[in-house]
Amino acid sequence: MNPVAPGVVAVAALWAGRALLALVVILIAWILLQRGRYYRRHARAERLRATWQPLLAEAIEELPAVLPAVHAADAYNFLLLWNYLQESVRDVATERLNELACAIGMGDASLRLVREGRLQERLVALTALGHLREYRAWDDVEQLTLSDDVVLSLCAAKALLRIDAGRAAATLMPLILRRRDWPPALIASMLEEAGPDAVSVPIATAVSAAPPQHLPHIVRFLELVHTEVAAPVVRLLLATSDDANVLAACLRVCTDPDDLDIVRRLLDDPRQPVRLNAAITLGRLGTDEDRAPLTRALGDPEWWVRYRAARALASLPTVDAAALSEIAHRHPDRYARDMVTQVIAEEALS
Repeated sequence: MNPVAPGVVAVAALWAGRALLALVVILIAWILLQRGRYYRRHARAERLRATWQPLLAEAIEELPAVLPAVHAADAYNFLLLWNYLQESVRDVATERLNELACAIGMGDASLRLVREGRLQERLVALTALGHLREYRAWDDVEQLTLSDDVVLSLCAAKALLRIDAGRAAATLMPLILRRRDWPPALIASMLEEAGPDAVSVPIATAVSAAPPQHLPHIVRFLELVHTEVAAPVVRLLLATSDDANVLAACLRVCTDPDDLDIVRRLLDDPRQPVRLNAAITLGRLGTDEDRAPLTRALGDPEWWVRYRAARALASLPTVDAAALSEIAHRHPDRYARDMVTQVIAEEALS
């Protein structure tokens, strides 16, 4: 093998050094350019804030007579400020802020951002479209509820509920069944915000039509439904379902005294979650007729069932501290006696 001439090595090292120096210069220039862009964007956002913050505050009381135009490039920053204020006000103030946003074209700007913007811009625009109840955006927003991005799809779902709660609830219930990546507590919060007038029928219809395997996931939303709408659905499930999770969920939302006979039977169910929730329900709805079955439940092998039975007894209208003491004295089970004694002490402290 021929040795490499020292001159060739020196030339290669020289060019490598020059290339590295060029890369360093390019990197520094890129960093300076990005920093300059950041400072310009920040300064522009601050100018917009200084202009619009007092105008938005004024709009809560009365729409300003003169409104400056908002450049398309500033729409995102304006909507950030406007959304923040919208989340803090209600009723007439909300409508005035909506009127202001429409007057300067923020409905169109939000639509554009939803269709063409980056993820962060789309999230802000979806929130604005919901506040504006922008019906023109329905198809675009509905499509985003199918997105693989959980945050984007949830934000779209919330926007739909704010645009038209009744229509949105009917649209979203099948999705709620399929999308297990949507946290149930967050969905319940959105549906609660929409209000029972809008969501009662869609939720009750969805629960009635849901396949058995989906019922435990969806029946919890009956808590948000008007009692007269939920009661027939709950009653049917309590009478026909044999799934412990479904029965427990139905007992949690049971509010109709007409269902007490079914609840009393479930107090003897072999499964602990069902007995536990039956005892809790009797604590809400029970009458003096439930004194005997609850006293019997004090001997349940599960601690939580005994505790809830004792609390339910204490909540009956005809049971006072003296009656509880008598139950504790007469009960043959020492664990039941201990539980009633504990509840008597809790009642005395409350």
